[in-house]
This record gives sequence, structure tokens and C-alpha cells, in this order.
Amino acid sequence: MKKIVWLALLLAPLALAGCTDKFKEPAEAAVKAAEAAAEALKSDEVTQYAGAQAKAVTDALAGARARLAAKEYEAALAAAKDLPAKVKEVVGQASQAAQAAAEARKKAVEAAWQEASKAASGALAAVHEKLAALKKAKVLPKGFDKKKLSAAATKAAAVESDWARAAEKAKAGAVEEATALAKDLAARGQELAASLPTVKAAAAKAKAKAAAAVKRK
Repeated sequence: MKKIVWLALLLAPLALAGCTDKFKEPAEAAVKAAEAAAEALKSDEVTQYAGAQAKAVTDALAGARARLAAKEYEAALAAAKDLPAKVKEVVGQASQAAQAAAEARKKAVEAAWQEASKAASGALAAVHEKLAALKKAKVLPKGFDKKKLSAAATKAAAVESDWARAAEKAKAGAVEEATALAKDLAARGQELAASLPTVKAAAAKAKAKAAAAVKRK
């Protein structure tokens, strides 16, 4: 009887160890699978758009490793088994966030282009309107001769050429570059338009001057 009791006490730890060890291989496999999956969390996209969620997963993986190192195999298995699915979820969240950010940026770029192109076309319209009036005028405003008119027309043609180039860039997809060019063209066009005299104003001054001369007579 004593021998049976002694044998039972001797085999008990071995039996207990055997029960614990049944989780060893599954736990090791689960941790290994989680480690492989976690590589996807190192992408720039995940770091930028799902950094907090990725950290939660990597922290959980670190916990699973610690359990495995402590030979707490069942706990390690429980901690690691769902991590690959969580990694997939985080990567999906990052991808969706990145797509949303790209769409928002695209809309902002397009809005900036529309605003810049509107300003550029408006400035060019003002330049063409003034030039057309000056070319039709029988008498050019004081201080503005044909030489200045020709120089202004040359500048206007250069702005027009660059405007066509900006439109082509936008059409080709280089919208940001086109926007920068359009902003520059708008400034150039506005400056040129401001430098051109208004024919109506010049005519009004001439008329007033003539009226004053009549009164003096």
C-alpha cells in the first residue's frame, strides 16, 4: 500500500506536466503565426493611420511571448490565437483611413485648382478687355503710346501661352503644379491689367477738358 501511494506521488507531477505541455506546441505555433502577421503592422500606412491600434496588437503579442517564455502555455495560446485576425482588422482600418485621406486631399487639390484657374482666367479677361478697348481707341490715353500698347499685347500673349500650358498640366493630372502656375499667372495678369489705362476714363477726361476750354472762350 505504501509503495502504491509513493508511486502515485511520484507520478503526479509528471501527469500534471503532461496536462500543461499539451498546450505547448499550439501556443508556440500561435505566437509564431502572430509574429508573422504582425510584420504587416510595420508599414508606413499603418503607422500613420492606425498607430494606436497597431500598438495595442504589438503589446498583446509581447504579452503572449512573455507567457510563452514563462511556460504558461495555455495563457500564451489564449493571448496569441486571435492576433492574426486583429492584425488584419488594423491593416484594413489603416487602408480605409488612407483612402479617405487621399480622397480628401484630391478634393482639396481640385478646389485649389478651380480657385486659381478662376482667378487667372478673370485676370486674363480683364487684360483682353482693356487691350481691345485700347486698340479700338482713336486716340490713346495720355502717356500711353502704340509702343506701350504693343509691349502690353506681347506680355498678354505670354500670359495666355502659359495659361494654356497650365490647363494642359491640369488635364494631364499634374493639378498641383498647374495650380501653382495658375496662381502666378493670376498675379501677372492682374498686374498687367492694372498697368493698362482705361479708355473710358481717358475719354471722359478729354471731354471734360474740352468742355472747360469752351467755357473759357
